[in-house]
Amino acid sequence: MINLARDHNRRGLVSLRHRLPADPDDRSAEDHATESESRRAVIAALRALPRRQRDCVVLRYYLELSIADIADTLGLSPNSVKTHLQRGLRALKTDLEVQG
Repeated sequence: MINLARDHNRRGLVSLRHRLPADPDDRSAEDHATESESRRAVIAALRALPRRQRDCVVLRYYLELSIADIADTLGLSPNSVKTHLQRGLRALKTDLEVQG
């Protein structure tokens, strides 16, 4: 019985020793910094939007709510949500192109 337990433990250690290494992060420090700068730029551009546009964009693209769910959440009509999304995305595009 003791030998069976030892064999079981030994097999566990062997499998740990021969496990493939985790996928390395091949991105450079520069890639990380660029990604971080991009995130900051998007957040700054979102903050610059009027409140309704910002709310609609965040609910749609960050929380992945449907147009109907956004309309219910904000107490707006679906067409109003679509208008706020369209204007918000246009403003974000313009703002981010100027920064980039």
